[in-house]
Amino acid sequence: MSNSNLVDVVIESPNCNSPRNNQIKKITIHHMAAVWTVERCGECFADSSRQASSNYGIDSDGRVGLYVSEENRAWTSGNAENDNQAVTIEVSNCETGGDWAVSDKAYAKLIDLCVDICQRNGIERLNYTGDTSGNLTIHKMFQATACPGPYLEARMLDIANQVNKRLGVEIDEEVPENDVYIKSDNVALEINNIKTDNIDVEYQVQLKEDGRWLSVVRNLTDYAGIVGKEMIGIAIKVSKGYATYRVHDVDGWHGLIDTRNTNINDFQNGYAGNNKPIDALEVYYYTPEDIVQESGYKKAVYHVSPVNGEYFDWQHDNETSNNQDGYAGVFGMPIDRVQIVIE
Repeated sequence: MSNSNLVDVVIESPNCNSPRNNQIKKITIHHMAAVWTVERCGECFADSSRQASSNYGIDSDGRVGLYVSEENRAWTSGNAENDNQAVTIEVSNCETGGDWAVSDKAYAKLIDLCVDICQRNGIERLNYTGDTSGNLTIHKMFQATACPGPYLEARMLDIANQVNKRLGVEIDEEVPENDVYIKSDNVALEINNIKTDNIDVEYQVQLKEDGRWLSVVRNLTDYAGIVGKEMIGIAIKVSKGYATYRVHDVDGWHGLIDTRNTNINDFQNGYAGNNKPIDALEVYYYTPEDIVQESGYKKAVYHVSPVNGEYFDWQHDNETSNNQDGYAGVFGMPIDRVQIVIE
């Protein structure tokens, strides 16, 4: 099994399964949720504690990085079945926030790379259906995430059409039935309407080891915490509406914190935690009325990992249906990582 000759930089990631257990049948597109070079992305994936990788990366200059050989499964989409069949691609953004746009050079190289992957792996046609039944998929189909962002998601049919045209097969002018409506004439693409509420959640954690607060994380661009390090505090803010949150430790549940009052310098009411290792987190999001009227109620979607362990299942608000516990975590098992998004 070969790799693309479009590669400019090779930075091998240890975060993979070798070899993959299925033949390559799909391509899955992600965005970096950052303005990164392929070297910076490679440095991130070279860290074994991050437990994440992709097969390829593309930066805003159209340069391509190889992080995991195509013969191996990268840890990209949070879904082993998909990633064992897919070549995964991380694309740098040219701006952060908003629609999470990518540069023209990155977009053009993404088309080139998809064509190359299809030709070398016998994929005769890319089919974007808007769900997991197609062989062109996106990250948010498998995890509670906004990845690859509105900009790339709106162009998925255009990507498929451009690739298929170069493969010499019929293009699809039908628009999948999802939240994105586009009009495409292969290369040019007009965005008629993109539904996005742009509700950002920012969060950070305090380490037990030295009392240090780590950097703020936005949505699912990263996780808050350090593998193997217990946390004693969690602080959360949201860009619209508000949420309440609380944590559990050996002393039980502590009082609810309102995100509108979050302040890591206020020990009493500014964040959740009481200087003891946290083993569970509960978050509930209150949706503003204008968003309710436009697109319905939103929820806090979050998960945590026990120290040096795998993430527990995703929790939605404080729901207890569908085998949810109403909170994320297991009592008596301190946590070291947190991820949160509003969806």
